[in-house]
Amino acid sequence: MKVRGIEVPVNILDELEPHLDRFVDYRIREDKLQSKSPFRYENHPSFAVNLENGTWVDSGSPTEDHYKGNFISLLSYLRQETYDNTEEYLLQVYNVQVADCSNLSLKVQLNSTSEVITFNWRELPNLHFRHPYLARRGISEEVQRLFCIGYDKEREAVAMPWINVDKSIINIKYRSVHYKQFFYQEGGQLTRYYVYGLWQCIQKGYTDIAIVESEIDCMYLWSCGIPAVALGHAGITQTQVNLLIKAGIRVCTIATDNDDAGNRFADKLRRMLPKYFTVYEIDIPQEYKDVNEIQDKQIIKEIIGNRRYLELFTVNGG
Repeated sequence: MKVRGIEVPVNILDELEPHLDRFVDYRIREDKLQSKSPFRYENHPSFAVNLENGTWVDSGSPTEDHYKGNFISLLSYLRQETYDNTEEYLLQVYNVQVADCSNLSLKVQLNSTSEVITFNWRELPNLHFRHPYLARRGISEEVQRLFCIGYDKEREAVAMPWINVDKSIINIKYRSVHYKQFFYQEGGQLTRYYVYGLWQCIQKGYTDIAIVESEIDCMYLWSCGIPAVALGHAGITQTQVNLLIKAGIRVCTIATDNDDAGNRFADKLRRMLPKYFTVYEIDIPQEYKDVNEIQDKQIIKEIIGNRRYLELFTVNGG
C-alpha cells in the first residue's frame, strides 16, 4: 500500500482489529471482510474491505462520497482523525524511513515561525445555522450556543468547532444529519493535540470534569449539567494531558463507551490520568453503548453520582 507515494507494508487486518466492534455482523472470508456499514445503520450487510490492498466498498451508501475509498480514508474514520494524521501514524508504526538523511544539512531560521492555521467563525457564514439533529440527541440549545454549533446546508452536516484555550478555532468536525458520517475542515489542525470542551470548562471555572471520546457525548453531558471534555479519539496524548493540567483540572471521571474499543480507551486513561489527577470511573448499564444513549438525564446524574474512586495501585497492578 502506498502512503504519500511510499510503499508501506501495512497489515490491514491488524489495523482493523481494534475497531472490529464497529463492523456489525462481520465475517472474514479469504481476502475480504464483509459486514454492515460502519458509516451508517443498516439491516443487511453491504460493506466489504479487501484485506490485501485495503480498498473498501459500501454498496448500500446513499451518497457517492461514501460509496468506496482507500484504506487510509477508512482508518482515519475509525481512528476519528484527519487523513494526514492517519498517514503519519502508518509511516511511524511501520517504521518507514522517508529518506536517507545522512547527507542532509539543517538550515534554521531563528526569526521565522511556521504558520498555525486557525479559523474565524465570522468568516464562515455558511455555518451560521442550526439543525434539529443535535436537539434530537438530547443536546440543549444553551449548550449548542456555548459550543458554537453550526450547520452546513450544502453538505447537510452539523458543524462542531474545536475551540482552543485561546478561543481560536483549530478545526471543525462535521457530522452528517442523515448518516453516521464524519469529516473535518480542510486545512484544520490535528485534533489529538487539543481537548474539545476545555475552553468551555475554563470559562465556567470547572476543575472536576468527565472525559469521553466524542464531541456529542461531551455536549450531552453538559446538557445534563455535567462538565465534560472529549479527546476526539480512543486515546490520550501527553499534549492533551498537559492542556488539562494547565487549565487547572483536578478531578477526572472516565466515561468511555461501553464496548471493546471503549474499554481499551478506558485502560489507557487508567494508566495515564492517576499520575496527574484524582480519577473516578463510572459503570454504564450494559444495555447502553455510551452516555448519549441514556436519554434520561436523571439516570445520568445518578451514574455520575455513584462514580468509583480509581486508586493508583490498582492501575499499576498492586
